[in-house]
Amino acid sequence: MICPKCQKNIPADSEICMGCGAQLSGPSRGSFPEDSPTEKRTQEKNFKPASAVEAKITKVAKAALKPKDAHMSINPEAALTRVAKTEVEVKTKVFIRKEKPIHGWLVVIKGMKQWEQFTLCEENRRFVIGSAADADIRFQDEGVEPRHASLRLEGDRLIMTDLDTASGTLVQGEKIVRKEIEDGNQIQIGTMFLKYRKL
Repeated sequence: MICPKCQKNIPADSEICMGCGAQLSGPSRGSFPEDSPTEKRTQEKNFKPASAVEAKITKVAKAALKPKDAHMSINPEAALTRVAKTEVEVKTKVFIRKEKPIHGWLVVIKGMKQWEQFTLCEENRRFVIGSAADADIRFQDEGVEPRHASLRLEGDRLIMTDLDTASGTLVQGEKIVRKEIEDGNQIQIGTMFLKYRKL
């Protein structure tokens, strides 16, 4: 039963309320049994299914997310945020240099410009050796004449020709007028010694 004064639940056969000390004389004083029909009707009236409560909560939650209810607060004193810099991809053209086909090399093994090498490209086909400024292979040596000798590519063969010099042109120790040069041959022009290497 319920105390009519303090509304506290107390045993049905109590004569005095243990909460407020009020004198009780049974149901006639306004108390109601805990399971009385009146209380049951009140509980049934206020009862709502769990699904209905959840639906109401869900509806409120969804309404809170609607754009029209959204708002943004701006603090002018807040520190500025650094925005990442977007890099723009730029396509670059790559130019590939086409190398000239190489037939071989002349390497200085003794004399001025020792260990210097001269490339013989197949595109040129003819090379003049001498001390002149316009010589393809230039040696400023006392024994080297302005236009001393020439090298000419004939197919896959390299031909050396002496250009009518006083000191002459030597290949493998022998003075030549015109001779095919082979890989590893040693050439002497004035005081310069060269070695031919074929690719």
